[in-house]
Amino acid sequence: MNVVNSWCTSRHIDLDIATLPPQNLDQLLCQFYAEVKKKDGEDYEPDSLRQMQSSIDRYLKEKGYNISIVRAREFSKSQNILNAKAKSLRQQGKGKRPNKAQ
Repeated sequence: MNVVNSWCTSRHIDLDIATLPPQNLDQLLCQFYAEVKKKDGEDYEPDSLRQMQSSIDRYLKEKGYNISIVRAREFSKSQNILNAKAKSLRQQGKGKRPNKAQ
């Protein structure tokens, strides 16, 4: 959640993601997954992005958000963005086994 909070702060987004309706949260997550980078400007590993998604989902569940951002259809756009970015990063040589046969 530290990465999400610092990303929101750098974009001047001052809100609690647990209070957003699913459609707005999906749009925010799409933007987050597409733009998030390490402090040094490098991209995160694909597995790190998945872990961030799980951390956000866990945070939302703790706050009483009753829809999973990992499984629910309402978040299909952000899931597709995350999958596309992970695939792109693997093609660039990031990840545990970047050149694994598909």
